[in-house]
Amino acid sequence: MDVYQSVKDHFANDSRVTVNAGRGAQGIKVTVGNKEKMIIMFSKGDLLLQMPPASVDELVKNGKGLPYEVSPGRVMKDRIVVPASKNRSWQSLCERAITESKNL
Repeated sequence: MDVYQSVKDHFANDSRVTVNAGRGAQGIKVTVGNKEKMIIMFSKGDLLLQMPPASVDELVKNGKGLPYEVSPGRVMKDRIVVPASKNRSWQSLCERAITESKNL
């Protein structure tokens, strides 16, 4: 069973995004400026979102997700990991990431 299927289905016909669900990197791309940028990534059963650092800080403080560490001790300020245990909030957080992508 694909843990991301509800998110993929929700955005399948959304003209603002491209759902990249084939081989290779999986996630949702948004056009920022003149480039497509993957701001929602499906990673090891969790959701990884790219958002403005202030939004990431707010969500982490409110317990909505965890800071994303590229390597131990190296945190990316513009990324948040939303664990599978919080999958009920995935769609709304994805909507927020898409809306805020113009501020990246």
